[in-house]
Amino acid sequence: MFNILVVAQNLFFLPRIVNVAAPYQYGVKRAESVSRFWNEYSPESTALVLVDLAGDRKIWTNVITGLVGASHPRPRIVGFGPHSDVEVLEFASNLGCDKVLTRGEFSASLSKIVESKGAVARN
Repeated sequence: MFNILVVAQNLFFLPRIVNVAAPYQYGVKRAESVSRFWNEYSPESTALVLVDLAGDRKIWTNVITGLVGASHPRPRIVGFGPHSDVEVLEFASNLGCDKVLTRGEFSASLSKIVESKGAVARN
């Protein structure tokens, strides 16, 4: 079974992610801290990492840089955040997110993101 790991302190998008992932039988886990992320993360089963860029910047920065710096193939990383915070969206993209979306874009394309969880990530 593949898992989707959500890096977020806010639970707003979590029920929607769970509902979209259910038909594919993907598990959804939430990590609200760096240590929790690495406890839940498995390179063999984590197919997609969704990062709420409105959360604690130190946490998601550490997670993204840790994944990008890993020597093994890594899961696809999709960041999403407020459309008004262009600096944060650009920062996440420069850190190595495969895709960075505004919350509206994320919400509108969540089904396609989950469906394409196996898409090749940068490495």
